[in-house]
Order: sequence, then C-alpha cells, then structure tokens
Amino acid sequence: MLGVVLLGVGAFQFYKNVIKAGFMERLHVEGRAERATRVAGQSGYGAKATVLALTGIFFASAAIAYDPEEPKDLSGVLAELAGHVWGKVLLWFIAIGLALFGLFCFAEAKYRRAA
Repeated sequence: MLGVVLLGVGAFQFYKNVIKAGFMERLHVEGRAERATRVAGQSGYGAKATVLALTGIFFASAAIAYDPEEPKDLSGVLAELAGHVWGKVLLWFIAIGLALFGLFCFAEAKYRRAA
C-alpha cells in the first residue's frame, strides 16, 4: 500500500510541477530569471518525483514478493540503482536535478509572492 501511495505522490508531483509548472503560480519573476527559475524548478521537482516513484516501486515489489527484508528506504533505493549501469546515469540525473532544486529554493525565497 505504501508503495502505491509513494508512486502516486511521485506521479502527481511530476504532473503538477514538471509538466504543468504549477510552482510558477506562487512566484513573481520576470525576464531571463523566469526561464532559469522554471528550468531549475522543473528539473528539481522532476528529480524529487523520480526518487519518490522509485522508492514506491521498491516498496511495491517487496510487498508483491512477500519479503519483509526487501523494502528499502531512500538510501537503499539509491544504492540499488548504483549497482546497474543505467542506474548510475539515472543517479547523475537525480543528483543534478536535486542540485538545481537547491538553486530553485533560493529563487523561490527571492521571488515568492506575498500572501
């Protein structure tokens, strides 16, 4: 059940913040900074959604296999990915995305609309 919830949250985050860029509604930014903020936000939220979805997949696969020792937390998921060639590439994309999310957080602190 937890795996399905995490997968759903990851999919919702991806749709809302990567495809629709819904986070831009709460920001007041114009010009060149707008594009950079949008790209950093979409990349960062994409990385977060990917990590949530991957964690959900690992939890769901452990539930299907009936192996209580199999569920992995975030560090276990990332370690499992590091064991595959394609996983290393995915980890680089996640790392770059999370670094961009950090930059987005600075931009959000600067450009956030006053309520």
